[in-house]
Order: sequence, then structure tokens, then C-alpha cells
Amino acid sequence: MLNVPSKLEGRLLRPSEILQRILNTLSAIFLGVMAFAICAQVFGRYVLDDAPGWSEEVAKFLMAWMTMVAAGALIRDDGHISVTVLTDRLPSAVAVLIAGLRDLLILAMAVMLTYFGFLFAEFGLNSRASATEISMAWPYAAIPAGGLLVAVMLVLKRIEDFQGRQEARQ
Repeated sequence: MLNVPSKLEGRLLRPSEILQRILNTLSAIFLGVMAFAICAQVFGRYVLDDAPGWSEEVAKFLMAWMTMVAAGALIRDDGHISVTVLTDRLPSAVAVLIAGLRDLLILAMAVMLTYFGFLFAEFGLNSRASATEISMAWPYAAIPAGGLLVAVMLVLKRIEDFQGRQEARQ
């Protein structure tokens, strides 16, 4: 069983729940820092008439990271946009089959994002951001991190769904 010894409301948390909470917390932190950076940019530009050079760059990098981290967190609750007009009208066995095919396609895309994202991040090792002077590998690393998180969350969710169906049958 994949249960871990963290408790909430008298029940064990599943690994996907723990990971989702971590990812949601990271997303919230990234959003807060990004909001601060944008406020610093606006304050500097319109009040001080001298915008800080770092704030726009930091906000852009955090937007990329927040998007990719949140993409993984949304997998668990099926929070991504989907059109279900067709699958809602199909017999449940066919809808489950189509959902499985969808998940395989998502997994394939996540693996490709991870692989090619690592290559892209590696390319960024040779360049630096203009304002913050950090290696561009850091912002580019959001791509493989997001792909990996989507893949891990999808696999965890499907394992837990399968276990739930097995337990319901007993």
C-alpha cells in the first residue's frame, strides 16, 4: 500500500495528497514573491521614477515555475481544462477506456517535456539573465520539473484510483 504515516482528520494521507499540498504551497509562495516583485516594479517605475532591473525578470521566471508546479498539482483533482461533451454521453466502460488513453497521451507528453526540457535547461547553462545574472538554466529548469511533476502525479493518481477500486470491490 502507498499510504504514508501522515494523518489528517483521522485518516492516512495518500502520496498524491502530500505532493499536491507541497506543490500548492510552492505555487502560493511563487505567486506571493511574484506579486511582490511586480509591486516593486510598479512602485519603482511610477513613484521613484527608477524601476529596479531585477523585478521584471524575477516575476517572469517565477511565472514559469508557478505554472509548471501548479500543472502537476492540478493533475490529482482533474483540474486541467477538458471538454467532456462526448465522454459524458458514452457508456462508463468506454469513457474509462478513453480516459486511460488520455492519460497515456498526457504521460507521453510529460515524458517529452521532461526529456527535451532537460536538454533546453542544459543549453541555458552557458547564458546568464541580464538583470539578476543567474544562470538561465534555473528558469529553463521549470520545463523538465513541470513535466516530471505531471508524470509523477498522474502515475500516483492512477495507482491510488486503482487501489480505491480494488478496496471498493472487497
